[in-house]
Amino acid sequence: MSSRMIKRFTTSAALAAFALALLASGAARADAAADHYNLAVQHKREGKINEAIGECMKAISLRSDYAAAHRTLGSLYRAQGQFDKAAGEYELCLKLEPKDLEARMN
Repeated sequence: MSSRMIKRFTTSAALAAFALALLASGAARADAAADHYNLAVQHKREGKINEAIGECMKAISLRSDYAAAHRTLGSLYRAQGQFDKAAGEYELCLKLEPKDLEARMN
């Protein structure tokens, strides 16, 4: 094995180890929650309400303190006419972010 191949292998192994460490950390969980939230927002824009709800729920399962995800989930429930569920999500959002204007108005 050439020294160049060894260096590439070592770098790859180091990156893999770093990725595993991130997965085990809270930062990776927060990033994954943000990824799911961003997907939810995109689905909402495309009118895919059920998919957006699923992604919000995944984000919240990773980070229960994700106020924006609770607010968005509330707006999705409201769009479906599920007003009790919407109110519950808005209340959770306001507990986390008392100054959230959108949640306060709904």
